Amino acid sequence: MRPRMQRRAATVLAVIGAAAVCGCGRGLEPASVTGSSSASGTGAGAGSALLGEPAPVVVFAPPGRAPVRVAVEVADTPASRAKGLMDRSVLPPEAGMLFVFEREGPMSFWMKDTFIALDMIFIDGGRKVIGVLADVPPRTESSRSPGRPSQFVVEVNAGFAARAGIVEGTTVEFLGVRGL
Repeated sequence: MRPRMQRRAATVLAVIGAAAVCGCGRGLEPASVTGSSSASGTGAGAGSALLGEPAPVVVFAPPGRAPVRVAVEVADTPASRAKGLMDRSVLPPEAGMLFVFEREGPMSFWMKDTFIALDMIFIDGGRKVIGVLADVPPRTESSRSPGRPSQFVVEVNAGFAARAGIVEGTTVEFLGVRGL
């Protein structure tokens, strides 16, 4: 390698090493969406954690219950929303993916190449849950929607929403998600 290329290679390796040490670039893999929405997440968008920034978290405040925190990977680009949680076989407990859309509208998701049964929690622009699609089976191509406009969708392991008491009207807060 020539000296200039060696310096560039060393710089790239140093950046990759720093990212590995701080945990940056590590994240959940996303799920998928159709129609006006397509789901995936690289963590490179509005909610990726950088040095000194908190990791993205969604806090649900179910009526009459203690708030519940979900560590999320953020899918806020067309590519990351299209990929979603596809091709993943495991989603850690208390973890999920937050799909962020520019504006509120009808959202429709599918489970093609998603290997984990999920709950899909749809949230409007006012940060209230407008619908929960529970226990959505994996590897299906049928489109699913709550039938009402939403701007955000959180995907978590199947059964999570019921255990946490997340229902229509639950208030939501986004922590550490850039731009929100």
